[in-house]
Amino acid sequence: MKQLLVAALLLAPTTLAGQYPRLTGRVPQPLVSAVVPLLDSARAAGLPTDLLEAKVLEGVTKGANADVIANAVRRLATDLGTARRLLGGGASAREIAAGAGALRAGFSGADLERIHAARSARDAAVAFEVATDLVASTVPVDTAARVVLRALTSGASDEQLAQLRMAVERDVANGVPAPVAASLRATLLFKN
Repeated sequence: MKQLLVAALLLAPTTLAGQYPRLTGRVPQPLVSAVVPLLDSARAAGLPTDLLEAKVLEGVTKGANADVIANAVRRLATDLGTARRLLGGGASAREIAAGAGALRAGFSGADLERIHAARSARDAAVAFEVATDLVASTVPVDTAARVVLRALTSGASDEQLAQLRMAVERDVANGVPAPVAASLRATLLFKN
């Protein structure tokens, strides 16, 4: 039994280096023990682990303890899993990541499903990213969802969605209230 435990401990850094090279040499052993099972579970579920690795590195950079980092990774993995479930098995890694970001910004699962459905067969990652960025610009979640949905039902391209985001950010920087800027820009850019 003792030999098996020693062998497992000796193999742990190799496993980390082989599966999660970004973490090798940058993550202390107690943290490796806490996060590798989470990363392995996420990988087995088909979730993008690069975001989880980045969360680990962010925690290490900030000097957080292993429990805090493991909990943050666990929450993010849960959000990624929720986004994947809502978006379906065909969702790209970028869609799943952007969907998780939208959930964290306050969008509901129904919002994600509506935006994804409005994007039809195309990748909805940019739509989720724009919606999340609008919320970061102080546009309320319900307004951001409505504006992005309006753009999508008007056939907006990814470039047009990016233009919408930039126009709203510019308007907000010039003193226009964020909800007004978002609604006005959607009306001007996506007339139905």
